[in-house]
Amino acid sequence: MNKLREARIEADLSARNMAFALKEVDGRVDKFIISKIEHGVVYPTPDQYKRWCQECGVFPTEVFKWQDVDYGIKHTDHAGAPKRDTHKLHGRISCRLSDAELRQLHSLIQADGYDTVQAWLYKTVRGYIKRKERRNRYQQLQRP
Repeated sequence: MNKLREARIEADLSARNMAFALKEVDGRVDKFIISKIEHGVVYPTPDQYKRWCQECGVFPTEVFKWQDVDYGIKHTDHAGAPKRDTHKLHGRISCRLSDAELRQLHSLIQADGYDTVQAWLYKTVRGYIKRKERRNRYQQLQRP
């Protein structure tokens, strides 16, 4: 049995629930992709692998040694320095939705012209922060 499948079953997660979790990092994932990953037909991407392990409550190195699948997880480069996340934005947010709510959100976001949920969420959060900053500045000006 595949180690990823063992970890999923040990965590009492269905293939459908795992697909739903992985869909947050890769919108193409469905239960058929989960089956292909578990049967070794395809390999998970680094983000899928990390999320899989997170959902199962295991460290990535507990499932595979980094030498077997080198996704830059918990090991150092040749000079001994820890590998760094090279993305310029490190903060992350997430939430859980029902399947129906997620489908509705995806269609609404696409109708508004966004390519990805991340693009929509980024703009939405930045707009929220700017509105709050403007409101705070306005309130400070109104104080005697």
